[in-house]
Amino acid sequence: MAEEVAAIVSVDPAERPRGIYTARVDAKGRLKLPSAFQKFLASLKEDHYFITTTNETTVYIYPLSEWKKFEASLDQPENEEQVDMFAAVRFVADKYGADAVIDGEGRMLLPQPVRAEFKMHDAQVYVQCGRNRIEVLNEDEYRARERAADKVKLAKANTLLALKGFK
Repeated sequence: MAEEVAAIVSVDPAERPRGIYTARVDAKGRLKLPSAFQKFLASLKEDHYFITTTNETTVYIYPLSEWKKFEASLDQPENEEQVDMFAAVRFVADKYGADAVIDGEGRMLLPQPVRAEFKMHDAQVYVQCGRNRIEVLNEDEYRARERAADKVKLAKANTLLALKGFK
């Protein structure tokens, strides 16, 4: 009975935004989230986030519950090589990361090390929603990804997808 009530009362999160959106980081380092992202995050019913990078190319915004899952996976390496790799990821994440909240105007304050390293100060950025996080790209990384998506690769990928039934 209690499970039935919980199933009726629970609210599914809004669908994640698709596509790449432009956004702005103001002079104070606050990222103004596009309204689709604000709506999506509000539907998750989480108030706290962790903003960081794990690869020094992309800024990630994790709901805190997702970040805690990621941290737990870093604590469970399967071999010695992973011990060193996961320690490096944790170091980089801690070096750049900080907890964050969304203010009443849909803005998040990016950590100062992120703003400095990624040149995200009074700048346009690009945001897209991943499976369990939001990715924020600066202009340089966006253009690098744009160049990497060359026409030959796209043609091959689309041919492969067509063979799998996606047309």
